[in-house]
Amino acid sequence: GSERAKGVKRISEKDLLDLRLKCMDPPDSWKSAEEGDLPIWRWVDNERKDEIKTKVEAPRMGGDAAPTRRKSNHKDTAPPLEECAPIQKNEETRWKAKVMGAEEDEESDDVILKRALVCLNKLTLTKFEVVSDSFINAGIGRNRKCLSEAISLIVKKAQGEPHFAAMYANLCLKLAITPMAAIGEEAESKKGKMFKTLLLERCQAEFEQDTGERILAATKDLEDPAEKEYHASIIKKNYLGHMQFIGELYKGDLLSIKTMLFCLPILLGDDEDNTADVDEEKIECFTKLMTTVGARLEDHSEYFKRGGKPDRALTLAKCWTRVEGIAKKKDGYPVVSTRLRFMLQDLIDMKNKGWEARRKVETAKTLSQIHKEAAREESKMKRSSSNNTLRRSGSSNSLRRSGSSNSLRGMNRNNSKLSRSVSAGPTVDEDGFITAPAKNSIRRSYSDSKFSKADNASLEPSKPSKFAALQDIDEGPKKVIVPDKIPTEKDIEKSIQNILKEYFVGGDSDDAVLSVKELIGDGDGVVERTSAVLSGGCLLVMEAKQAEVDKFISIITRCIDEDVVAKDRVLAGLQRPLDVVSDIAVDAPFATSHLAQVVATCIKIVSIPFDFFLNTPEWFLTEGNAAKFGTMVLKILGDEAIANQENIRVIEKLMTPQDKERYETVIELMAAC
Repeated sequence: GSERAKGVKRISEKDLLDLRLKCMDPPDSWKSAEEGDLPIWRWVDNERKDEIKTKVEAPRMGGDAAPTRRKSNHKDTAPPLEECAPIQKNEETRWKAKVMGAEEDEESDDVILKRALVCLNKLTLTKFEVVSDSFINAGIGRNRKCLSEAISLIVKKAQGEPHFAAMYANLCLKLAITPMAAIGEEAESKKGKMFKTLLLERCQAEFEQDTGERILAATKDLEDPAEKEYHASIIKKNYLGHMQFIGELYKGDLLSIKTMLFCLPILLGDDEDNTADVDEEKIECFTKLMTTVGARLEDHSEYFKRGGKPDRALTLAKCWTRVEGIAKKKDGYPVVSTRLRFMLQDLIDMKNKGWEARRKVETAKTLSQIHKEAAREESKMKRSSSNNTLRRSGSSNSLRRSGSSNSLRGMNRNNSKLSRSVSAGPTVDEDGFITAPAKNSIRRSYSDSKFSKADNASLEPSKPSKFAALQDIDEGPKKVIVPDKIPTEKDIEKSIQNILKEYFVGGDSDDAVLSVKELIGDGDGVVERTSAVLSGGCLLVMEAKQAEVDKFISIITRCIDEDVVAKDRVLAGLQRPLDVVSDIAVDAPFATSHLAQVVATCIKIVSIPFDFFLNTPEWFLTEGNAAKFGTMVLKILGDEAIANQENIRVIEKLMTPQDKERYETVIELMAAC
């Protein structure tokens, strides 16, 4: 380099690091003795220390140190409270509730119907009373149009939910007995008339619609075959549900027998031309409808026939003639599919068996009913497990029981068998196989009983028997076990039920009567035992089949005729079954009719006055449909009992306020039962 460049002081790396560490002072090498003191080549700032100190004391922007909030420069722009005024409501633009919160003077029919639909969606058997009241109070009775639309909602729900058809029919019945002042039903005589008229019109319109046309209208814009089949199945299902709903309305006296007998021939086809083709879907609807109302329709038409009006019974008989002709493929009747013929044959069998379904029909249930069934199943499982335990424990004692026979003849027969088995040698069968007799036969244990020890002393085996421990078990006189306590009424009821179950399986009636006589006995408590025998039998057959009811009636008849059951004690035995019949009928639909047959039989044999119903338990009189039960008993007793005015006056006294609201006279109630 040049001379000027050579005169520039060169600083080593070590000196630079030393300068960085000391920051303010010059390096030591700059102060050399040879060159003398050099000028300070560094930047000097007198305010540098103050800047560093300020930065150190300033808060950090982030990191691991605790944040320190800076003073905000935000200025509050809200005006002073004195200058604020309340917000003005704009009735045109403000939000309003469309269903549950709108004011009455602003409600339209659409709002009311939406509210009613909300109630229908919440309707269940458990909450029926509360939700049905909300449905009625939603305002559906403000005018005829709104009431008609509400009926349409009910009908659609019943069609889509056929398992709740009875519940929706009960809702219609509740609406029919509720006066609606807005449509002019203040008077008691007009109560429910408009509702029944609108309901009948709506049901008739749905009944007369052709399912084929509805399917075409619903599927005309669809191309997918699966979608077409889906919509067609929904329409068919709704029509079947409508038939079941109509049947439940008839059972609730909202539709007359005249209406039902108008519908049935239409569903079966034109009976004047038996060879004409029929709509198989409508025949299926006929079976569904008759399954629901067949029993009531038969009784109703028979009642009018006895009253001098046979036209209803004749119309029904024509329907059954056509049903039998189609089911049995008779000449002159239309030919249908095998499936429908079997359905019609099942319907005929159901009618011949007293309208008892071959299979138990599952229906909607309340939570309490579900809990009862669960408890019943649990107790049944416990009983079965305990019976299995007893059976297993009893099997080990079967040999002991078999060896303690009291028949000397049987023991001698066993002894002779034992002798033959001991003396007999090996035998050869036809195939050449040799069979050697067992050295220690099980019959040895029989011969060692107390009846034959002396006779068979010479037959001692060479080896000790495996059953030698059983030899001395039954020796000595048997001890008579005395019961610790006197049997209660529940014990008597269980005993009579066991006796009847054994008789129902195939026992002898003489043995059954003798068992009843021994169970009742003599002495103290005979009155209580007699009533317990009768009540226990009634409680059993209320949940049994008709054949078992007939057997029980025959046994009771014999017991009364032979003075096994005193006539003056029969009435006491009927009190408890009458008290619980309404509860049992929830799970056993035929419980009421079965008990009515027993009561009618007792009235005939013992000559019990019919007014004894007035002194029955209070629960039966208020909640047990006493008037309808008494009517069933009268029908079983016959026309003479029905024509007796004293009996009719008793039925009138048994009618509850609810019965009087539904039926204006006793004759109407008796016709409806």
